[in-house]
Amino acid sequence: MPLSRPRIPPALARRIDRLARVAHRAHRYAHHPLCGAYAGELVRLGRQGRVCRGCLLVSCGACAGAALALALPGEVVARGFDARACFALALGGVAFALPALGDAWRSRVPGEERPRSRRSGRKLITRFAPAAVLAAGIALGIRRADVAGISLAVASGLAVALVWAGYRRRGPDRSPCARCPEGPPHAGCSGFAPILRRERAFQRLSSRLLSGGQARSGGSS
Repeated sequence: MPLSRPRIPPALARRIDRLARVAHRAHRYAHHPLCGAYAGELVRLGRQGRVCRGCLLVSCGACAGAALALALPGEVVARGFDARACFALALGGVAFALPALGDAWRSRVPGEERPRSRRSGRKLITRFAPAAVLAAGIALGIRRADVAGISLAVASGLAVALVWAGYRRRGPDRSPCARCPEGPPHAGCSGFAPILRRERAFQRLSSRLLSGGQARSGGSS
């Protein structure tokens, strides 16, 4: 006879879910350790919040490009972006995506450390600009909804997919960890210590809540 798992009351499940969101809110979108070696890769939000600088630039670029394309008058979209203009914009989007593609698909050499200027100064070129141009191409292509527009949207979407796949394949950049005196990221890493403290505090609190909820449900049955 299969063992039945204790049922968590819906109210308790929602409370634990809210606690999990609060516990991970500060570092959910950091995507990097929170130490000084990665300070140039992060943007501070408030006292504790951190977000990845590259992801923030991609989001801002995509929003800016799409907003600009959607704000153009319909007459400008219909007459100003003929087949040749759509083809030129598609080529421009791919060209803008080439630095991001190269960075995404470039294999990491263990222990390699890139210059600080490259890690921080090129983010506008490899993150913001490609996202803006490609998002504008997708939005304009959808607005036109003809052969040229759909081709533009598909070409821009394929470039986005290639960049996304490249970064997923490469994984996070951990080059600053290669020469860190603390060694590779582990339980004692100062960059992950705040994250671990929040995670352990959440685990302790959720365990107490679950134990109390199961005890009450067992007593009521």
